[in-house]
Amino acid sequence: MEIITTEENPNCSHRFDSHEEIIVKLKVIDNATEKIVWNKLKDGILLENYSLNMDKFIEFEEIEFSADYRIVTKKITDFFKGHEQLILTWFSNEKSLTTDSNTFIQNWEDFYSPSADDLVVVNKDFDWVIYIAHYEVFRLGQKLCAQ
Repeated sequence: MEIITTEENPNCSHRFDSHEEIIVKLKVIDNATEKIVWNKLKDGILLENYSLNMDKFIEFEEIEFSADYRIVTKKITDFFKGHEQLILTWFSNEKSLTTDSNTFIQNWEDFYSPSADDLVVVNKDFDWVIYIAHYEVFRLGQKLCAQ
């Protein structure tokens, strides 16, 4: 899938306060691309009832991290071996964004707000899905099962 972006302002300065250097690394995904992303994620394909459907993946991992956010930082740092373009999306009215894996690793806690956000992170190939639930649970599904 090609990730098409717009010139639209990411409108997420509330997440980064005055960190303009982060905002410039974010691009808003266009509506057609966002629709493709959500069509792949919803209706029980990958996400069901606001959760990651573990039966759809060959490899699945779940970590509760409320006591220590460093667990997630280590997990995503170990997971991303190289520079990769990511899609970040929420169940809220916020626009889906794209950024690079390094920006995400360094700032994931700003993209995610406990008790408010369910953050979903994928790549353009959808060969893995990261789901960080608002109740501080990290889920990673890899290698989609044959459909």
